[in-house]
Amino acid sequence: MRGGFWRVIRKTEAAGEIVATLALWGIVVLIFFQVFFRYVLQTGLSWPDELARYFHIVVVFLTLGAVSRRQQHIRIDFFRRKVPSGALTRLSLLIETGAALILAAGAIEIVRRLGTFRTPAMNMPLALFFLPAAVGFGLMALDSGRRFLAPPDAGEREPADAGLPNRDSR
Repeated sequence: MRGGFWRVIRKTEAAGEIVATLALWGIVVLIFFQVFFRYVLQTGLSWPDELARYFHIVVVFLTLGAVSRRQQHIRIDFFRRKVPSGALTRLSLLIETGAALILAAGAIEIVRRLGTFRTPAMNMPLALFFLPAAVGFGLMALDSGRRFLAPPDAGEREPADAGLPNRDSR
């Protein structure tokens, strides 16, 4: 049962990455389309810009779960220098889980409140712009919470710092 649930979450994250990749390509196509119309045909269109913004939001937020699982997201290292290494991973996961839950709840509330508002150019529901944030922060909270609740000896490791000096050399 537990393994099946996390397989579904991983597949959801993978689908989010595929959608984000397509949205990234969509941004490129839309911007070229907009430039062509504005500078070659001498007419500006409002909807490609609006759709490109939405695609950018999709790219950022639908990859949150996968980035969290890979531990490749940006983090603030203020406590990293002050907390002993053993407690560091647990504390950072607790903070990450709490922050993701708060942000997911906020995004869900915004989606709920913006139900009737629409965008000016494409007449899209404005709530669609916040829905990827709710999904992304929800996936991030699930992954961080799973890693926090895992036994300390379950292979959980402290994330690599991608070329940054370690805290002992500061």
